[in-house]
Amino acid sequence: MADVNTLSNYIHLSKYARYLDKEKRRETWEETVDRYCDFFEKRKLGWDDAMLNEFIKIRAAIKKHEVMPSMRALWTAGKALDIDNAAGFNCAGIGINHPRCFDEIFYLLMCGCGLGYSVENSYIQQLPEVAEKFYKTDTTIVVADSKIGWASSLHELISLLYSGKVPKWDVSRVRPSGSRLKTFGGRASGPKPLERLFERFVTTFQKAKSRKLQSIEVFDLICFIADAVIVGSVRRSACICLSDLMDDRMRAAKVGAFWIDNPQRQLCNISTAYTEKPDLNAFFKEFGSMHTGRTGERGIVNKKALKDKALGMGRNDKVEYCLNPCFHPNTQIETVNGRVAIKDILEPTFVYSMDDNGRLCLKEATASWITKTKAATICIEFNNGETITVTPNHKIFKLGSNKGKDAGKHGWVEARSLKPGDKLNGFYRVRQGAKYSGIKLATEKDYQMEHRFIYEEVYGKIHAYFDVHHIDNDSYNNSIENLESIQFSCANNHQQFSEAGNFNAGNTGLRVKEVHQGPIVDVYDIAVEGTHCLVADGIIAHNCGEAILPDTGGFCNLSEVVIRPADTLEDLKRKVRYATILGKLQSTLTDFRYLRPIWKKNSEEERLIGISLTGIMDHAVMSGVHDASDGYMDKFCGDGNKYLAQVLVELKQVAKDTDKEWSLYLNIPEAKQRTLIKPSGTVSQLVNSSSGIHPRMYPYYIRNVRQDVKDPLSDFMISVGIPYIEEGEKYVFKFPIKSPDGAITIENVSAIDQLELWSLYQQFWCDGNPSQTVHY
Repeated sequence: MADVNTLSNYIHLSKYARYLDKEKRRETWEETVDRYCDFFEKRKLGWDDAMLNEFIKIRAAIKKHEVMPSMRALWTAGKALDIDNAAGFNCAGIGINHPRCFDEIFYLLMCGCGLGYSVENSYIQQLPEVAEKFYKTDTTIVVADSKIGWASSLHELISLLYSGKVPKWDVSRVRPSGSRLKTFGGRASGPKPLERLFERFVTTFQKAKSRKLQSIEVFDLICFIADAVIVGSVRRSACICLSDLMDDRMRAAKVGAFWIDNPQRQLCNISTAYTEKPDLNAFFKEFGSMHTGRTGERGIVNKKALKDKALGMGRNDKVEYCLNPCFHPNTQIETVNGRVAIKDILEPTFVYSMDDNGRLCLKEATASWITKTKAATICIEFNNGETITVTPNHKIFKLGSNKGKDAGKHGWVEARSLKPGDKLNGFYRVRQGAKYSGIKLATEKDYQMEHRFIYEEVYGKIHAYFDVHHIDNDSYNNSIENLESIQFSCANNHQQFSEAGNFNAGNTGLRVKEVHQGPIVDVYDIAVEGTHCLVADGIIAHNCGEAILPDTGGFCNLSEVVIRPADTLEDLKRKVRYATILGKLQSTLTDFRYLRPIWKKNSEEERLIGISLTGIMDHAVMSGVHDASDGYMDKFCGDGNKYLAQVLVELKQVAKDTDKEWSLYLNIPEAKQRTLIKPSGTVSQLVNSSSGIHPRMYPYYIRNVRQDVKDPLSDFMISVGIPYIEEGEKYVFKFPIKSPDGAITIENVSAIDQLELWSLYQQFWCDGNPSQTVHY
C-alpha cells in the first residue's frame, strides 16, 4: 500500500524535480534544493561570511522539510527563473484598467503565478471603447514559440481588435502538444489552446462593438486566458476575481448550470468588494444568489478591514486606492465643451488636466458613474468664494510654501487633511481684451490661448505658418467642433497677443478659507487617461478611478514554516527566521522583462513577503488545544506558560526583526507585509503535514492526484503499483493515507472552534490574511 513517503516523493517528482539530461533522470530532493540555493548564492547579493554560514543552515532546513521557500522559485530556479523573475512569485494582483492587463495576465499565468484581479467599475471604465465596426484584414500575427511570444501575440490581437481589425494568425512555429519544455519544464500544450483563445477574444469584441467591455466580459476573457494556460493537458491557472457589490452580472456568473454553458468560469473564484456595511436588501440579495448557485460564491472582501490592517504596515497609498474617493454630483468639470457637471458627463470627452511637470494638458475621460449612494462629504471653501464638495478621502493637489522647509513641495493630500490657509493648484481663465481667453494653472508661469491649446492638445501642434480659428467667429465658443486650423495670414493676430505677455501670470494659488461637513449625497466617479487628475470646481483634483491601483500590479512571494508536533517555541522561532530570510532573498527578483515598469516599481517599493505556517493542527499548542493552564506548555515554552496569542506575537516579532536585519544586509527596503497563512495544499503533501490552519480530513483517507497520460511519470507510477483509474486524458492515482496519531481531524473540531482559531491567527500573526476552509 502507498504511504505518505510515496505521496511525498510523487509530489516532488511531478511538481518540482527537473529532468537532468546527462543523467537521464529527474532530480533527487537534495538536488532540487541545491539548485534553488545555488541560484541565490550566485546572484552576488553582497553576502558576508555570517550570511553565507546562515544560508548553509537554511539549505539544510529545507532538505529536512523544516521550512519551504517559494515553491514557484523552487521549481524554476536556474535558467528559467533568471530569464523570467516573475516565475518566482506565488501571487500577483492587478485591476483591469488598461488593455495591457490582458496580455500581462497571460504572461503571468504562463510563469505559474496565482492571480487576483478586479473587474470593479472604477477599473474597467478606464478601458477604451471597442470599435464601431469590424472588418477582416490581411494582417497576420505570427506567434513565436515562447511565453513572451504568446503574450505578445495576444497584445497584438487586442490592439487590432480595438481598432476594428480582425487579423489572421500563424501558429506554425508553436511546438506540438506533448513536446518537452526544456527551460521551464513540463510539456507543451500545442497551438490549439491559443487558437481557441484568439477566437474567443474576436467573438467577445465583436459583440461589444461601439461600447466598453462589461465586467462579465472582462471576467470571461481572463477565464479564457486561464483556460489556455496548460501544461501537459493539466490546468495550472489559479485566479480570484473581485467585483462590485451591485454588479448583477457578476453576482449571477455562477448561478445555474454555468459549468455547461460557461465552463471557463470554473477556473476562477469570485468575490465581491464591500467598501461599507451593506443594507439588508443588498445583503439578502447577495446571499440569496449564493444559496441559489450553491457554489459558495461570491465570497466577501472587506476593503475597510483591509485598509485598517494595511495602514499599520505603512501601505497607505495602495490601500487608499481601494476606497473610491468621489465627487458631489454637481461638481463642475472643465471640458473641451465648457464646464459640465460630473453627473451630466454621459459619454467620453476631453477634460483639462495636469501633467507630471505641473502644466495644463488635455486628456480623454470616460463617462461618469455613481460609485456610492448616500455618501458623507466635506465642503472646501476657497478665498475666491468658490467651493468643492468631495468625499473626505479624495485627493487634492496642494501647493508647498514659498519659503521654509516645505518650499516648493507640492503633492497630493486627502481633502480632510486640508486646513485654512493651505494653497491649492487653481485654474485661471482671463480674457485678452474682449476677444480671446487665456488659461493656466497656478503652477505655470504664463497663460496660453485657450482655443489654440484645445486644438493642439487634440490634433497635435500646428504648422508655424498656421493658426487656430473660430468657425462661427464666436471667440467664446472654444468647443473642439468650432475650431479649425488655417493659414496665419488669414487669421487674427492671436499669437502676437500671447507672446506680448498681455495676460497677468502672477497667480500663486487658491487658498483654503474653510473646511466643513458637506451633505449626504450620491457621489460620482470619472476615469482620466494617463494623468488621472482633472480641473474640478476650479482646482486640480484626482479623478476617482485613479484612486484604485493606477495602471499597476503587485507581487507577493511566499515562504513557509513547517510545524512539527514536537517543535518547541525556540524551534519555531528559528524556522520563522529562516523563512523570513528566504522571503527577503526572493524579494530581490524584480527583473520583469515583459511587464510594464510599474510592476518593478511597486515590487521594489513594497518588497512584499508572505511567511506562512503549515501543520498548525498537528501541534498541541499551535492548534489551540492546550493553553496557559496546561502543564504541556512548560515543555513547549521552557520559560513558563504562555497563551497562544503570546506565542504568535513573539513569532511575529522574530519575522519583523529578521526582516529589518536582512534588509540592511541586502540594502533594500523592509517589507510592507510579512505574515499570512496560505492554504498549503501542495506543500503539506510534500512535507506530510496538515494543510495550513486546516485540520486533517480523517484518521484514514485517500488522496487523489491527476497526471497527464502522456507524461512518462504516469508510466512510472503504474509500474510501481500505485492504484489508479482512467479519466479522459488523465490518470487519477490514489494514495491511501494514515494521519499521525493524535492529529486533529474535521471530526473532532467544530466550525466555531475553527473560526475562533482563524480569528486568533488573524489578530496576532497575520499582516495579510489566513486562508481557511471551514468544515462542519
